[in-house]
Amino acid sequence: RLAVETLSARPGTPFSVGLVLTLEPGWHTYWRNPGDSGSEAILEWGLSPGLTAGPVLWPRPERVPYPPLMSYAYHGTVMLLTEVAVAPDVPTGSTVRLDLRASWLVCQEICLPADTVLTAELAVADALPDPDPAWAPLFAGTRALLPVQDPEWSARALATPAGYTLEITAPRGWRDRTAKLYFFALDPTAVDHVKPQAPAWEERVLRLELARSPYNTGPASLDGVLVRMDSGGFGDAAGRSSAAGAGDAPPVRPALAL
Repeated sequence: RLAVETLSARPGTPFSVGLVLTLEPGWHTYWRNPGDSGSEAILEWGLSPGLTAGPVLWPRPERVPYPPLMSYAYHGTVMLLTEVAVAPDVPTGSTVRLDLRASWLVCQEICLPADTVLTAELAVADALPDPDPAWAPLFAGTRALLPVQDPEWSARALATPAGYTLEITAPRGWRDRTAKLYFFALDPTAVDHVKPQAPAWEERVLRLELARSPYNTGPASLDGVLVRMDSGGFGDAAGRSSAAGAGDAPPVRPALAL
């Protein structure tokens, strides 16, 4: 389904839309880095003049082991968010149209391609748009799963003969060494998705040893998302990311963009 967060559009005011995928039990679809198999969803927009679609905002993924492979994916219901900018000169009283051609892969024992074309129309008015109450819980729950960038946390990656050492510095006063943390790299060829990530704490610095992927050609940087896989948080970052009600979205496990 194509979800539109607001009931109308306003010149100069962006609004959010989302591709909503509801998967049958046992099936999954993929994150932007699918891991060892699969492929990410592709969204192609056709928009009225004056509208511009931003990049896909990906919620934090799950690990889906399928030995000897590891996938990064989603179960249940997932929303892939996109922010749409509205130019200031879009005339009030007009109607704008959004056409989305989406394709994705769903897998269980086998993988099946899927695709659809979805359309939405919004009236343009010179007033603050009201939210669509039908979609409000899912938008709030999805935003609670988006990675955040927090200046209280810092990270650097050091190349090693076997791969990388990811050094993550926590804020002062953060002492939760029981946190279950996992680093999801954005580059599918950067690290070995199957190998465990060995954590080690020294004061406020967490070191994760990441094995190099056999397909790694030596990326200049190692970008990704650090996810807390238990029910805890990241301090202020977690407070921001989990502030909204989750509705029927998956449990909140805050994520930091590194």
